Amino acid sequence: NGNADDWGLFDKQADGDWLGEELVVNGGFDSDGGWTKSAGVIISGGVALYDVASNQYMSQPFVGVAGSVFIAKMNVKSFTAGNIQFSIDGGVGPKWSAVGSYSVELTTAGINSKLYIPADFSSGFNGSIDNVSVKEVLKNA
Repeated sequence: NGNADDWGLFDKQADGDWLGEELVVNGGFDSDGGWTKSAGVIISGGVALYDVASNQYMSQPFVGVAGSVFIAKMNVKSFTAGNIQFSIDGGVGPKWSAVGSYSVELTTAGINSKLYIPADFSSGFNGSIDNVSVKEVLKNA
């Protein structure tokens, strides 16, 4: 109904836009559930570990409407080699190759209904990630 009480699940941004509720299941890797993992990716000790092979990924079902905008975040907790990135329903983010906290705004293409966290196809990724988060950007009209 549009009153202030309806916005309790959302975070207001400095630019006046809002972020919707959390869409990732088990983004803190507290258990082994919620993710489809390729060979070489494991969840252990509260992080997701990749073992450097190319074509490794983690994914979750994701329903995006073409043109929707999302903020995707992750922490790279350890890093030895390669690159890792986000792909959300056809929108692909930059490759990251160092320990740090990363955030990217992605626009969906509405083509694959998946949240992917792939290792680089040529160099793979050897490291761990944590605190994965995806929220829809609700533009201030």
